[in-house]
Amino acid sequence: MTQERYDFCDGKYTVINDNGNLTALRHGEPWQRDLVGDNLVYWMLVEVLRLAQLVKDREQECLTFSAGLNAQLRMNGDLKCALDVWMAKTEWVQKTHRGSELGMHRADVIKARIERKNELLLLALSAINMGDARLYPPAKAVMQDIEKELS
Repeated sequence: MTQERYDFCDGKYTVINDNGNLTALRHGEPWQRDLVGDNLVYWMLVEVLRLAQLVKDREQECLTFSAGLNAQLRMNGDLKCALDVWMAKTEWVQKTHRGSELGMHRADVIKARIERKNELLLLALSAINMGDARLYPPAKAVMQDIEKELS
């Protein structure tokens, strides 16, 4: 067994258990008190040391929990920032929605619009390449529409 000690009243009193030999200090000096065989003092010291260790363990748990909570809060802040950027950059979808897009997620609307523009672009390019006079005016309108949206 190692020496156990605990200070009371901000260090005014100290109780020391050295392999079952109890001694007391007052203001850091040996105190002439006979603690031999004093089970009350011994068991109070044991309980105080147990509770002190319990407090120390709980403090460590709190620090660990606090660090995890702070990390979560930082991550939530990053997620909120990303959401704010997404909302700002996709606000045009909200402002230019069509009836067929109601209830759709912004990302799905963007994807559908891009896919539709790609289809129209391919049709317009095909019409221009084939020299089909009947398709050329609508193809030219599609190209202008795409250029307008990209600018």
